[in-house]
Amino acid sequence: MKVINIWCDGACVPNPGTGGYAAIVLDHDDPSFVVMGYEEETTNNRMEMMAVLASMQEIEYDNNITINLHSDSQLIIGTMSQGWGSSLNLDLWDKIKKLNSKLNVNWIKVKGHSGLKYNEECDRLATLCILNKYERTKIAYDGLKNIQVDQVSTITYEDTKNQWKRVLVNSLKPEIQSASLNDFFAEDDQPMEVKCS
Repeated sequence: MKVINIWCDGACVPNPGTGGYAAIVLDHDDPSFVVMGYEEETTNNRMEMMAVLASMQEIEYDNNITINLHSDSQLIIGTMSQGWGSSLNLDLWDKIKKLNSKLNVNWIKVKGHSGLKYNEECDRLATLCILNKYERTKIAYDGLKNIQVDQVSTITYEDTKNQWKRVLVNSLKPEIQSASLNDFFAEDDQPMEVKCS
């Protein structure tokens, strides 16, 4: 049986506010492609859901495919694997549940910001979509290195909890003004100091 691994994440700053989402789809353990995008006037939960929905929409129905879908959203995993109810975002839940009924999906909860490679990359791509307002797109994973990053360090937003500052510190290299994602995904992955004005 063929195994597809999907890693999803969403972000929204502020929440509600402008949001981004990303999903990395792997053919077993080999990264195949990425689906990502952004929306104005949304919420973090909707972006988490959009990452799931966008990735599932790219998978063709096949009885011989098992999908392991990884998300750090407790809401998504609880709703899809434990039957939690929700009165919000019913438009997205309806689409996700319809796809889930056709596909063989294992819903796997992962801890966010814990060093898991593809979870961290999805988080960065979602942030990148917010900063650069990337419309929904599907791109080969290997093609990420060719994307030019328009904005990597400048944003004005005050957050008393420093949540957005944390995202910037973990995601962006402030010394790069125009860079490819080769630079964006530095191998050392060390947090860098940034100024949030």
